[in-house]
Amino acid sequence: KSTLPGGKKIEKGKLRGILSNGMLCSLKELGLDERDFPYGVITAAALRLERVVITNRDFEDSIKAHNSENTLHYCDPPYFEAEKMYSPGFSLEDHYRLHNVLRECKGYRVISYNDCPFIRELYGDFYLMHFERQNCMSQTEGAVYEELLITNYDPRPMLAQNTEQFNMFEPDMESGRLILVHEPHDPICVAMSGSK
Repeated sequence: KSTLPGGKKIEKGKLRGILSNGMLCSLKELGLDERDFPYGVITAAALRLERVVITNRDFEDSIKAHNSENTLHYCDPPYFEAEKMYSPGFSLEDHYRLHNVLRECKGYRVISYNDCPFIRELYGDFYLMHFERQNCMSQTEGAVYEELLITNYDPRPMLAQNTEQFNMFEPDMESGRLILVHEPHDPICVAMSGSK
């Protein structure tokens, strides 16, 4: 559960009979007014994202334009064999191209993908962590979706500190447990601050 300034908790609830895990309510329902909103929510988000660059162009151009040792590239590409759900599409060649450009960039890399044999093989030169989340698109109650969080650095120091994935939703939405399932034989890693 998340807490807004002033102590208001964001909780699962129904809106017009539909279950919602997020915030679909008015400022008045939160006990806020227009003066609270910009400072309580937008300012906090702006400070947190102050040095974040979000681009809307070909991933290869974006990664190459911001390629430094101090950059963390987070990529959430269309999942393998689910590309038809995305527009303008993502080809098999794009999956290979993404891997290749991430392999060559200088900084930290974090990629989220669906957990399948193709992605495990393609990213065999990276660290792979497995986790499960509720599959909201499935018509089957309780269906889960298996995902990978892929890094070019050894995630074990982070996992030792906190093995739960940070999330905004209730525990039944995501199990959150990150499990290291693959360590590369010849890592292309960078050392994380504070690690050996």
